[in-house]
Amino acid sequence: SLCPYVRVRSVRTSRLPRSPAPDPRWRPPHPMQSRRATPTTLPLGPRVMSPAASTLLAGTPRQRGNSGRRVLTAAPPGKPVVRFEARPLEGITVVELGGYLAGPLVGLHLRHLGAHVVTVARPTTAGPGSEWESAWRPDTVASLREGKQVLEVDLRTPSGIAAVRSLISEHADVVIENFRPGVADRWGLDACACRKIRPGLIYLSLPGFASTDAALAHLPAWEAVILAVAGVFRDMGVNRQLMGIPASYSPLPLASAYGSVWGALAVVAALYRRARVVAATAYKGGPSCPEGPGETIEVPLASALLDTLVHNSIDFECPERYLSPRQRRVLQKCDGGAPMQYEDVEQLMDPFYNHYRCSDGRPFYLVAPAHLRHQQRALAVLGLEDEVAALGVPMAEPYVGSRIPGSNAHGLGAGQVGDAWAPALHRLMRRAFLRRTAFEWESLFGAAGVPGAAHRTTAEWLGSEHAREAGLSVSDQYGNVQPGPAVWVFEEVAVEGKSDEVASSLSSSGQECQDEVLPAEKTAPVPLSSPPPSPLQPATDAGDTLGAEGRQAWLEGVRVLDLANVIAGPTIGSMLARLGAEVVKVDAPTPMYAPEVTVVYGLAANTGKRSVLLDLKDTGSAEEARGEDSGSGKAALAALVARSDVVVVNCTTECLERLGLSPAALQKMNPRAILVRFDAWGGPREGGGARAQHLGYDDNVQAALGIMARFGGGLGRVEEHAHVGTIDVIAGVGGALAAAAALLHRERMVRHAGRPAGSTRSIVARASLASLGQVLQFPFCCGSLADLAEEEATSATASGPECRGEHALLRCYQAGDGEWLMLAASPVFGGRAYKDALTKIEAVDPALAEAVAFAFEAAEEPGAEQDFDAALASSLARAFGEKGTHANDWVNGLLAAGVPAAGLRSISDVREAHLCDSVDLLHGPTFQFLTEQAHPIGGPVTMFAPCAIRPRESPLSVPLPPAPRYGQHTAEVLGEVGIDAAPLVARGVAATRWSEDYLPGYDALRRAAPAEEAEAEGETEVVLALPAWVSSSEGRGRHRCPICMEAATRAVELACGHLLCRACATKCSAVGHGSCPVCRHPHLLDPVHLADRSQKWRQSYMGWRSGQSSGAKGEVASIGKPSSRSHADDGGLICASAGLLAAFSVATTSAVAMAPGATPAESSSKRELLGTSRSSKVGEQSAVNSGGKGDSVVPALLRSTRCCSMDGLAMYLHSSTEA
Repeated sequence: SLCPYVRVRSVRTSRLPRSPAPDPRWRPPHPMQSRRATPTTLPLGPRVMSPAASTLLAGTPRQRGNSGRRVLTAAPPGKPVVRFEARPLEGITVVELGGYLAGPLVGLHLRHLGAHVVTVARPTTAGPGSEWESAWRPDTVASLREGKQVLEVDLRTPSGIAAVRSLISEHADVVIENFRPGVADRWGLDACACRKIRPGLIYLSLPGFASTDAALAHLPAWEAVILAVAGVFRDMGVNRQLMGIPASYSPLPLASAYGSVWGALAVVAALYRRARVVAATAYKGGPSCPEGPGETIEVPLASALLDTLVHNSIDFECPERYLSPRQRRVLQKCDGGAPMQYEDVEQLMDPFYNHYRCSDGRPFYLVAPAHLRHQQRALAVLGLEDEVAALGVPMAEPYVGSRIPGSNAHGLGAGQVGDAWAPALHRLMRRAFLRRTAFEWESLFGAAGVPGAAHRTTAEWLGSEHAREAGLSVSDQYGNVQPGPAVWVFEEVAVEGKSDEVASSLSSSGQECQDEVLPAEKTAPVPLSSPPPSPLQPATDAGDTLGAEGRQAWLEGVRVLDLANVIAGPTIGSMLARLGAEVVKVDAPTPMYAPEVTVVYGLAANTGKRSVLLDLKDTGSAEEARGEDSGSGKAALAALVARSDVVVVNCTTECLERLGLSPAALQKMNPRAILVRFDAWGGPREGGGARAQHLGYDDNVQAALGIMARFGGGLGRVEEHAHVGTIDVIAGVGGALAAAAALLHRERMVRHAGRPAGSTRSIVARASLASLGQVLQFPFCCGSLADLAEEEATSATASGPECRGEHALLRCYQAGDGEWLMLAASPVFGGRAYKDALTKIEAVDPALAEAVAFAFEAAEEPGAEQDFDAALASSLARAFGEKGTHANDWVNGLLAAGVPAAGLRSISDVREAHLCDSVDLLHGPTFQFLTEQAHPIGGPVTMFAPCAIRPRESPLSVPLPPAPRYGQHTAEVLGEVGIDAAPLVARGVAATRWSEDYLPGYDALRRAAPAEEAEAEGETEVVLALPAWVSSSEGRGRHRCPICMEAATRAVELACGHLLCRACATKCSAVGHGSCPVCRHPHLLDPVHLADRSQKWRQSYMGWRSGQSSGAKGEVASIGKPSSRSHADDGGLICASAGLLAAFSVATTSAVAMAPGATPAESSSKRELLGTSRSSKVGEQSAVNSGGKGDSVVPALLRSTRCCSMDGLAMYLHSSTEA
């Protein structure tokens, strides 16, 4: 019998582009332009079919051959190179369950890599959910389904469920689902059920919040709810903070866009590991396993969001020299101050990191901070070299630090030019930019190698010549546009002879040079790091690195050579390290960027790596001429490449040629090495577009793609999107996805001997800031250019900073208590979803029902100036903001009524509430933050834990070791490849560090705090002497925690002198203990709470020092005075700091004994004799705080000083028996 609940149809062919004529400039067509609209042989149009998937897909064999692959490009004469499209996932079938954005985007990324994707869609008659989805941006939904096979299945029926289960059991390699929690379980399509019928399945789940998070898993995970809970809408950048805007709305679907790239990376990496295990098992003669080991993966969208925004939540003590004027002004505004205007905020931006209005009125964004050559080139293009020289702007020495007098932390080449020169320099540059149009400056700066971009709207970008020629924007015959692939892989073949003749032969149906992509179970294993073996013969026993069941990290055994810089490029290596790869980071002995870029951004981007400083351009020719054989930088590079599987670079092809790292050059060093090249403006048409060789950063791409115009409110008021690395980090994740796909392609590729003589083949993985930046605003990039332009001009975000949401039921509101909440009742305006949401809201509270009724009445009045939605937003704002109401109460009431809502939190609030001792990928919450107390920087560093990807079977290399000091492993790594680093270091070709400190100025900052306190006291000479058992690392290593009896390697020392391990201290505090578990001395135990409390106490203490009320109010009980039994005679200064409390002895030369009966006057006279006027003020203030009673002076003084002892700044003055 036929099933009425299953329907198979193809995507409509009208949206697919037609194949263009051959490009005489040798630019490759977009990958989509050579693929059929339907990846199967199913007929066009709807067709009623049997529910059995085998019947559904009858006559549709899985495509595993690779014959007839098209030629992407043949290089111009003189460059005998031909590029072929690679399809790493060809033959892989992906079943996509769910809707909206995240899941379909994952499927789209995999389809662009060659997978056959089957989308299981709900019929429009399958309830309100399907109606909401069909009403949500139809052009976007059509683009998401482009090139996929669409099965409309009603999963509410048993036959529909049976059809999908049959499809999975017989055909699926990968399943993607992003249902609400519990939906897949109810339908029998959860990971456990699907893996039971298909053991080798890779199952990816994309919940809004972690399924193991009891506090958040139940929340309706709409995009706005996720962003609100994660703190995005409250932390919208320093500009909004300075303008006094507490909450802003961003239309970018960051959680879904970020989660889709993380999910695709996890799937491809798991497929690579599955292929390796199958190949190793077959080679060793093990039992036949046609599928290989499966995997269950969860990628919570909220975790992916904060994992990507890691640079916005990182917390460490940053020297003031690295704070921009805007950041310093934000700190000043914490004490109050009027909001600033947008124009005033722009004046605080660095001249080399600013928007400039041009002669055509269009703004241009110059981004050249922290790089001396970029700044010098920019001044040359603007013709301002002489004027700037006349200003006397110095050359900065950012790596010298503050220990050398006269060194310039600011100036040209630093992250900040400096307050002394910035205003004048800004005026000069502002006048200079008025001489030309923005697009003229874009061309000039691009040709000069300076990062810059003219601001555009999104529609302008999609219709631009560069976007079309580079393949970043794809259009069909009707003018509809959509973004091109986010990542892509191609093979580059270097041949002898005329490239056009070779290209013709390679693209023909003959067998001159044809690769065969076999099923994973038939592919012979190839060792990961060895010369190319004979066809089908492994050089080593690859199975030795995989284990009996292959349950190592996915990229275990892969070696990566990271030659990238800034954020996006190094993030590629960091992501590969997280998946199990061994990563070596190579930088120049002389840094190109200031520490704000290399060190501060490297705290997150360089985790899990080893660092080498090496001059890649050195040839050693001068030494050879003198008869010295000390080696060269290029020889060391060749040795590192020879043992690497992946080489990561972020530069243009011209730069690659200059460095000698072109694919052909890498082939000579290591024929199996994969080149991962990342740049700013590249697209699938390699080398296409006028900006292909231009430099660019995250901010430039935001400006060019229209993100800043959308966020700021139009081209008249552009503003960078709030977060550091908005595109950078996810672009790095995308680069890692391309690398994993290339590894899978190499694993499945079998070379035949019948290729043209002299030809070599390189695998190149590609991604760019522009290609990944389009993913962030994918919903706004699909449709006709006219419709997209009109939508952007009339959208709610046109109001700029005042935008609070899309419409009244998707908006931020402020409650009566001053806190904010996000109402996400309906994703679209109008229709059944909007009406149903209004009904539910009316049932929450009479005030809300009255607000809805008022909106209807106001909109119906004759001559009403507001439409219904505006009237509803205004009335709801009054209701939510009624005095005495609380945001949490509103949220709880809305959720109880079935209305999606969430309270707005800041990222810092999220960090403080989710500090953990370790990463838990199996049972942990959505948000996890880790504090590395022993970070190489010299102090604690807190950042988001690497928990976006959560596999259930295979382990990941988390947490990764902290980012090393630059050059820390130079000798070690070079020694592993047989190179003595000493001669190279002596010649300056290699180095072991950039500066004396990890972060220049950081150690001086930490030394300055106690020094300033001692100088302020003036009369007290404090001699700090670490006891031998504390200062000796050997002695500390032998100390054991008295609770768990384990070595206290990360010890927390209490004021009583006992050392506890960090875990025990935290646990004791968690169960309510407020004292040392050994001697019962009162103390705050939890290191995290201790750090927070000590900061507050320090602020209170400094206020007391300046004559305000006494610090430590109400906090004496937690740090009470020592018992006479154990501390009557120890005479110690107790110095406490967050995480490590060290005991010191103190010798004071001007301390005055104050007996309990001494009066303030007597004590004052004694102090005056010793010249201790400052101590006199302390004593007098203490007497006042104690009510003038002489016998209470000492306890009052102890209360005042102990409040700061928790931060390492105060003493216990044991001057009496009572003390």
